[in-house]
Amino acid sequence: LVDYGVFFGSVLHIGANIGEEFESYFESGAKSIFAIEARQAAVDELKKQFGWDSRIHIERVAATDSDGGELVMKVASNGESSSLLNPKEHLVKHPHITFREVEKVPCQTVDSIVGERKFDFINIDVQGAELMVLRGAEKTIKSAAAIYLEVNEIEIYERCALLPEIDIFLREKGFVRAAMEMTEYGWGDALYVRPIVSILLTTYNGQDTIGGSIVSVLKQDFPCFELLVGLNGCMDKTIDVVKGFSDSRIRIFEFANPNRVSTLNTLLHSALGKWIAIQD
Repeated sequence: LVDYGVFFGSVLHIGANIGEEFESYFESGAKSIFAIEARQAAVDELKKQFGWDSRIHIERVAATDSDGGELVMKVASNGESSSLLNPKEHLVKHPHITFREVEKVPCQTVDSIVGERKFDFINIDVQGAELMVLRGAEKTIKSAAAIYLEVNEIEIYERCALLPEIDIFLREKGFVRAAMEMTEYGWGDALYVRPIVSILLTTYNGQDTIGGSIVSVLKQDFPCFELLVGLNGCMDKTIDVVKGFSDSRIRIFEFANPNRVSTLNTLLHSALGKWIAIQD
C-alpha cells in the first residue's frame, strides 16, 4: 500500500470475521481498528481475542444502504462465506461449502455506525454486498485514502454487484482501481485509491500513435495515477484503440470538434489527482 501512497493510521474493516488481518494492520502502522461484523459467532470470537485491546472497537451489525430493521443472513458452513445475499455460482464453484442456517442481523449504514469518525483505510469483505455497503458509506469514504474490497466478475451471490458497477461507483467518488487479483472462481480482491497524478492526453485521428502513448503511461513504475484521454473530433478508429485497453485508470472523453485547448481545459476540470501531467 505504501507504493500507492497509502499509510495506515485508522482502519475500518467491514465484514471483519474473526480479525485475521488485525495483526498485519498493526504491523503496518495502524493506530486503531473499527471492526464491523454481523455474524454473532464471529463477533463472540472477536471479543474473545481482542476485547481487551483498547485500539480495537467492535460493532455487531450488518452494514447496508439503509438504517433500521433486520435482514436474514445466510450462514455458510465455513463461516466466512456467510452473506446477506443468496448464494448462486458459489454453490457451483465451492460445492463443499453449504448454507443450511440463517441468522437475523440488525442493519445500519456505515455512516450511521461510525458517526464522525474518519479512516485512512477501509476494507470491505461482505460476500457480494459491497455496493450496498458503499451506498451507505458515502460520507465515510470521503476521508479514506484507499478502499480494499472483494469484487465479482460473475454472480457468486444472487444480484451481487459486478466489477464494472464497483468501478463506476468509486470513480464517481474520486477513486480509481489501482490493483486487482482475481481467483479462478470469478471473484477476487481489488484496491481502489485516490490518484495522486492525473495524466492528460489529447489526440486527433491518432489511431496509429495513441496505443503507444497509452502503453508508455501504463508502464510507469508509479502506479497511483489516472489517464484522461481526450478525443478531438476523431474520425478514424482511435476510439476503438483506446477502448481496447481494459485498465480502469483510463477515462475517455469524446469531443465533436478538434480543439486541443478546450479539450485540455475540460480534462483538467475532470482530473482527480493532486498533480497534473500532460502527455504530448
